[in-house]
Order: sequence, then structure tokens, then C-alpha cells
Amino acid sequence: MGVGNDVVVLETLPYHTASPRSHGFRKLRCRLPASFEHHPALKLYFRIVYGVAEGPSFLGKSRDSFANSEGKVMDFSDKTVVVTGAGSGIGRAIAIGFCSDGASVMGIGRTSGDLEETARLCAAGKMHFVVGDVARPEDVERLFSGAVRRHGKVDILVNNAAVYPKVAFLESSQEDWSRVISTNVIGMALCCRVALPGMLARGVGRIINIGSFAWKGPIRNSSAYSVSKAAVHVLTKSLATEIDRSQYPDVLINELMPGVVRTKMSETGIAPIDVYPHVRFVASLPRNGPTGRAFVQSTLHIEDYGLRARLKRFVGRASRGLVWSE
Repeated sequence: MGVGNDVVVLETLPYHTASPRSHGFRKLRCRLPASFEHHPALKLYFRIVYGVAEGPSFLGKSRDSFANSEGKVMDFSDKTVVVTGAGSGIGRAIAIGFCSDGASVMGIGRTSGDLEETARLCAAGKMHFVVGDVARPEDVERLFSGAVRRHGKVDILVNNAAVYPKVAFLESSQEDWSRVISTNVIGMALCCRVALPGMLARGVGRIINIGSFAWKGPIRNSSAYSVSKAAVHVLTKSLATEIDRSQYPDVLINELMPGVVRTKMSETGIAPIDVYPHVRFVASLPRNGPTGRAFVQSTLHIEDYGLRARLKRFVGRASRGLVWSE
């Protein structure tokens, strides 16, 4: 198959730009035959580089037509959102953000007073909570049964709860070290285990696991936290692989790495409220959007840069006259 003179612009999933409400597009401009749109190599490119199975469906769409369909921010007015670690910091900001966008929020945290303050800061009557520990199965059951009893369903789960003791490995007890894994990993898995059946039954749902690059560049005196965040990264991918994309294209599980945030864990970084636009972005990903992927704020994180570069060169060679046989 020879290369023709048509210019084909490939537009992929949107990524975050300067404004939380605006989106840009990654583009490849190639001189290809019209039939190239259906070539399996193009599907492979989109599947591996951008994590979507139906790359050709993004061809030929203008920025406006995409933004007015899949790229728009989801309407949260009829959504129920469960937020763990909702008593302070990022969790509080996420609860406030979703409530301001019209969602109903059910939160969990260990301190009643902190949760009451979060509820007070949210739109009146929009947030309810249970006091508990996500590492305890009975508390997680109370959390989700309360959400279903009040609202009939859970549309979005934000796994935010985490602890971050800054202590050297040999100076911490095994009990304290294990407690970090229990909260940051086991608690997240428990929430996913309870949330997923309902999402799969309805055919729609979003799970957002708050992650960190701490596993990639471990921080001194933070071994338990770094190990837990490595587990979050793998857990997100593992759960996504177990969901049949052809049967459940609208159930997405992704990791969000907000960067350094000013909370009880850190004295520097962005304000917690600045994390919410990125959570909203990932929650608004379209049907058949990325799943099992990591987002750095609102940008899809490409882990295998070598493979991505090779695939780009592959498409580039095609645009310069490569002939395929089928």
C-alpha cells in the first residue's frame, strides 16, 4: 500500500493545560492515504502509547467537537462520590470540590471533629460521613452501605486516605511499619473490593487512587510510605486488567499523582484545593478512556518513553513513504 497525499491529523485524548477547565491535544500530522485510518498499526499506536483501544475513533475530530463530547467535564449533579481520608488536606478539598459541583459525597476519616468541619465547609446537606478506619473491613462496609442507603449507588471512589510517618526503617516497629501498608494499600483494596461490584452491575464507574512518585525515587526515612505507593501503582494496573474492556468500557480505574501538596505530610507544595481540578478531570474521562494508567495532575503519564519514541518513529516512517503488505 503506497502513501498518498492526504494530510491526516491524529488527535488523542485531551491533556491538561494551564487552565483547569481547558484542554489541549497531542497531535501527529502525517501525509497518509485515507485507508491508513483503519490500519492495525495505528490501533497499536493508540493502544500502547495512549492506553485507548479505539484510536481511529479519534481521527478527524476537531478540538471543538471533541471538547463538546468526550472531553467535557462530567455533570456531577446526580453523582455519588466516596472520598476516603476526607477529614483534612487533599481529602477535604476533594469533598468540597465535588459538593460545589453538585455531587453528593460520603466521606470517611478517623476523627469526628475533622469530618464535621469538612461537612460544614461543603454545600449544605451535600456531605455525610462515617468515622472509621479504611483498614477495617467493617468500617468500609459501613461507609459504602451508608452511601447506598442515602443515594442508591456509588459512582466515583477517590482512594485518598494515607499515613506518612517519617521515621527510619530500623527505628520503627514492625507494627508501625505494617500500619502504613494496612492504611495505604489494604484500605484502598478494601474500598475497591466493595465499590467495584456495583459499578460493574451498572456498567459505569470511576475509581481514582491517589498515588505518588515516592516509589520511583524513595524518600529517606520513608520506606513504608514509598513501598505503599509502589503497591498503589501496581494495584491500579492490576485491577484494570481484570475488567473486560469490551464488556465494561465505562468503568475506569486510574492513579492520580498530584505532586507535592501542602498538608500535614508536607510543608511545601500546592494548596490542597488545587488538586481538585485534576481529580475532576480524571473522573470526567470518557467512556473507553484510559484505565489502569497514571496521571500526573491532568497529564497522562507515559512510562515507557523508549517504546513511545519507537512508535512515533514508526508512524513518521510511514508518512515518508513506507509501504506495508497485508
